Amino acid sequence: MSKRFCLIASLCAMLCGHGLYAQDNNRRMLGIDEMFRLADENSSSIKSYSTGKDAAAMALKSAKAQRLPDINASLSASYLGDGNLWDRDFSNGQTISMPHFGNNFALQASMTVYAGGAINSGIALAELGEQMATLDWQKNRQDIRFILTGYYLNLFKLNNQAEVLEKNIELTKLVIKNMVARRKQGSALKNDITRYELQLENQKLQLTKVNDAKKIMNHQLVTRAHGAIVYERFNDKLVGKGYALEYLLDRIGEEYGDVFDAYMVFDADNLLSEDYISRMNETFSDGYRIITSYRNSKNYGDNWISAGYALWCSKRRQHQGDH
Repeated sequence: MSKRFCLIASLCAMLCGHGLYAQDNNRRMLGIDEMFRLADENSSSIKSYSTGKDAAAMALKSAKAQRLPDINASLSASYLGDGNLWDRDFSNGQTISMPHFGNNFALQASMTVYAGGAINSGIALAELGEQMATLDWQKNRQDIRFILTGYYLNLFKLNNQAEVLEKNIELTKLVIKNMVARRKQGSALKNDITRYELQLENQKLQLTKVNDAKKIMNHQLVTRAHGAIVYERFNDKLVGKGYALEYLLDRIGEEYGDVFDAYMVFDADNLLSEDYISRMNETFSDGYRIITSYRNSKNYGDNWISAGYALWCSKRRQHQGDH
C-alpha cells in the first residue's frame, strides 16, 4: 500500500476476528490465562518495554565485558616475484630469479589493571538500568492485566444482569397473561395490565442496553488482548463522537506526531468489504482529502432500533442520489 493508514475504530469489528464472543457462528471462550498470554504476545506496549529490558540486559553484558582481556590476532602473507633490471636508457634488460615468500603472525593481549573504579561503576550503573527496565516491564504488564481483568469481570457482571433481566421479562409476561385472564373475569383493571406492559417494555429496553454494553466490553477486551492500542475517555459532560475523535486525534498527535497520512473511522458494528482499504487508498492517492464510502443496513429486522437506523440510512442515500 502506497500510503500509511491509521485505522481509528471505536471498537472496530475487524480487530475482533476471534475472542470471547468473536462471531455468532464462531464463538470462542477465553480463560484468564489465555487472555494474558494473548496480551503478552500481541501488546505493542508490552513488546516495547520488553525490548527495553533486553537492551538493558545487553548493556550490562557489555559493561561486564570491560573486565575481560582484549586479545587481538593478525596473520599476513606476502610473495615477491622475479626482478627485472635495465640500463638507464632501458636497454640490456635482464631478469633475476629471486622468488621469496613471506608471512607474519602477531598476537596482542591487553587488560585493564586499574581504571579508578570506572569499570565497576559502569557495571553497577548497568545493573540498575536493567533492574529499572525490568520493573517498568513488569509494571506495564501488570497494568494491562489489571485492565483486562476489569473488562473480564465487567463482562461477567453484564452477563449476570442479562440473565436476571431475561428471567424478569419471562415473569412479567406471565403476570400480564394472568392479569388478562383476571380482567376477563372482572377481577383486574386495564390500568393494571398497562402498568405491567410498560414494565415489560422497560425491562426489554434495559436488556437491550445491557446486551449493547456486553458487545462493547467484549470488543474492548478482545482488542486489548490482541494488541490493539485503545484510548479510553471518561467525560460525562462532553458526550458524543465528535468530542471522542477530537480527544483521540490530540492524543495521537502528542504521542506520534504528524506521521500518518490518513485516518479511517469505523463504528463497532461496521463490516467491510475485503478490498475496502485498498480501494479507499486508491481514491486517497488520487488526491482526495476527505472520502466517504457506500453504506447500507445489514440488520433491518433485528429490533426497532436497527429498523429505525436502516430507514434513516435509506432516506439519506435517496437524498444524496444513491440508487
